[in-house]
Amino acid sequence: LAAGAAADAVDGLGRRPLPCAAAAGCGELCELLLEARADVNARGSGGSAGGDARGVAALSIAVSAGNGRLVDTLISARADVEQADERGQRPLMAAAAAGRAELCKALLAAEADPAGNDPADGKAALLLAAGSGALEACKVLLEAGADVAGCTLAGAAPLHAAAANGHSEVCRLLLAAGADLLKPGPGGR
Repeated sequence: LAAGAAADAVDGLGRRPLPCAAAAGCGELCELLLEARADVNARGSGGSAGGDARGVAALSIAVSAGNGRLVDTLISARADVEQADERGQRPLMAAAAAGRAELCKALLAAEADPAGNDPADGKAALLLAAGSGALEACKVLLEAGADVAGCTLAGAAPLHAAAANGHSEVCRLLLAAGADLLKPGPGGR
């Protein structure tokens, strides 16, 4: 960088430095790249969210890794908290599915939409947290205004996801928050 290398240079495989540094867990390198004006929302072209981080932005990578310090750094650098990855998953959805309540709080404080969903299937953060039994993440999302009745395109609600996976504490929480016990799930069941 001191010799003039571009902070957003793309290599022959479509990789960019910032997502690669995030995938490697190199927070200091991410900070250096951001200081050199790397695009905080850049992602490489094509590929998958594997070790080379093609197709995924640094914030999604940091959230998936549970790297709270890096998440805070990227949010401070104005990362787009609503930027979906190749699969349509937003950072808040990834944090919720993994049960990372503190990351959910950080993303919500940065104005992530608690009701934002994947347009392809309608899954939202609360449904993903409920399905994985992430009680604390569910509490955070409900406090932020997540829709307890929000359904996927197939008709599944957070209560269905929690019940289908045997998460009784999450079911109790959702019912206390107003979930409809009699609402039919996918296929009318």
